[in-house]
Amino acid sequence: MDERIEWIEERALQALHDSAPPDLRQQLGLRLERVGPVTVSVCAREPRNILLNRTLGLSAASPSQPGVLQKILDIYRQARVERFFIPVTPGPEIGAIGSEMRAAGLEPARGWTKFTRDSHPAKGPTSSLNVVRAGTGQAADFAAIAGHGFDFHDAELLLATLVSHPNWHLFLSMDEDLVIGTGALYIESEIAWFDFGATWPEHRSRGSQTALLCHRINYAIGQGCEFLVTATGEAVPDDPQHSFNNILRAGFSPAYKRPNWQPVGSNH
Repeated sequence: MDERIEWIEERALQALHDSAPPDLRQQLGLRLERVGPVTVSVCAREPRNILLNRTLGLSAASPSQPGVLQKILDIYRQARVERFFIPVTPGPEIGAIGSEMRAAGLEPARGWTKFTRDSHPAKGPTSSLNVVRAGTGQAADFAAIAGHGFDFHDAELLLATLVSHPNWHLFLSMDEDLVIGTGALYIESEIAWFDFGATWPEHRSRGSQTALLCHRINYAIGQGCEFLVTATGEAVPDDPQHSFNNILRAGFSPAYKRPNWQPVGSNH
């Protein structure tokens, strides 16, 4: 496995926290903690949001240090977070970690498929939609659409702060003057992380996400990126996972599926 795939996601999560001013972090109960090799993201104001309440850094190739899992669980319980994800990067000890998770009161959740792409340009289909980079005056539009798509509620304000972070690049798909979709990039060390692709429900199936993906691919290449990374939920029966198929059509290839663990019964 290429370590850059996990590294860039963790850097993007850290930058998401860094973009929030202190008063907003306090308002949201937003914080990052380090537990051994694991970065723990907490947002007490959004107790069921698995993007803000998730960990990164637990790997089956490097089993966790004694007590790490219990410390993570204690952090979320003390913050009264109801649902959180503990992903495990695949490796030879994946079965042993699974047993540890179940013993701690966790169960498998939908895994995430990680994708990578090289720097050959993307050529998207002809579309009537226009893609523009969001400025400060459009931060609220970005936050409203991405917040709706990723179940942000009080933390929607957090998404708007990304527009001022130097490593985050926010984009909007437009139907004339109407904003209908969003997509973002986090760029560092010639690596691009694609995130926050969302569309207003009434404007789906119009090619917004394909247009945003292709535009971001070419933008990242123009910024000197040579390695592109993204992720989405794994395809499962009764859920066609349009994002999964859009990512494949844009030239990404699956790298691996990363299992997620959550508290038993927390997704009901």
